[in-house]
Amino acid sequence: MDEHSNGDLPQVLTTKQVAELLGLHPRSVLVKVKEGRLPAYRLPGSRKLQYVTSEVFATLGRAPAAALPETAAPVATPVAAPAPADPDPCDVWGAAPAPSPGEDWHERCRAHWIELANRAGLSPVDVTDMQQAAARDNRSTGAVEIDGLAYEILVGPRQRTQYVDDEGEVRWGLIDAVWPEPLIEPTAMASGG
Repeated sequence: MDEHSNGDLPQVLTTKQVAELLGLHPRSVLVKVKEGRLPAYRLPGSRKLQYVTSEVFATLGRAPAAALPETAAPVATPVAAPAPADPDPCDVWGAAPAPSPGEDWHERCRAHWIELANRAGLSPVDVTDMQQAAARDNRSTGAVEIDGLAYEILVGPRQRTQYVDDEGEVRWGLIDAVWPEPLIEPTAMASGG
């Protein structure tokens, strides 16, 4: 953190930026949010969490180097932090499988993402039950749990690819992809104010 000053940091951070700033894995940041130890906000209609930089530092009792009084000793940080051994589940996504007749496509997409996550070194546990499956919207395929955190597995247009249209023109378009998004309890998130 010592390398950052107030002018270097944006006022609003992403989960990945907070993790890099604090030397944590993004899942550790999400755990802090879920436990109510770190305030996070979600814009209406968005699933991505955002963090106010000053609140991150205030919550953790730290300040960027430029904000430290001259008498305060800077917090020692390693020059290069080692990369996390396991990937962030939100970084694991891929093209959705093609639908097959007589098969529940949402269930197949969830199983496909679980397979991708296993190949990436994660150990997701499928926590979807029949009630959840019946109540899901068109994008949701259910939920998994990884290291005590729940993730909703979504499917929809996300992956950009080139294709050739009927006239032989090469065009860009979106194809269906499958990806996770963290499920955070609304009560664990800080209230605005």
